[in-house]
Amino acid sequence: MLAALEIMKALCAALLFFFSSHALADDYDASITGEIKSCWRLQDRFGQELCLAEIGEELEAERKRLRDRRIELIYNTTVRTQIVAASDAWTKLRQSECTVVREQFESASLQSAKVSECEIYYTLRRIEDLQQYIDCTENGCPWFF
Repeated sequence: MLAALEIMKALCAALLFFFSSHALADDYDASITGEIKSCWRLQDRFGQELCLAEIGEELEAERKRLRDRRIELIYNTTVRTQIVAASDAWTKLRQSECTVVREQFESASLQSAKVSECEIYYTLRRIEDLQQYIDCTENGCPWFF
């Protein structure tokens, strides 16, 4: 009976952790979305492009920081190599997907801004994934028993 109670407590704590991390990610997404909208409100295309590029650079730095943190947490060198390869493959995927976006717009200045917006979207998703992997490594995952 006592063991079942301890399991229930651990499960509840894991679920609370899981849902709170998703709430933080949602807040972060909303903040970035607001920044993107403010970029699009700028009057000139160059300003829009520059604004979006700055957001993208900040997110890319965060993605790289989280990737490196994830790699630090892995002790097996083979798995580390696989994570680096997966990260490189993800970067190529993002580039390919956002190239498709570029080709949908005729205006060169609009193309750059839309590509930046696409890269921001993909990078945000990747940051969420990496943070979740790190949280699972450090704190355990609620779905792994």
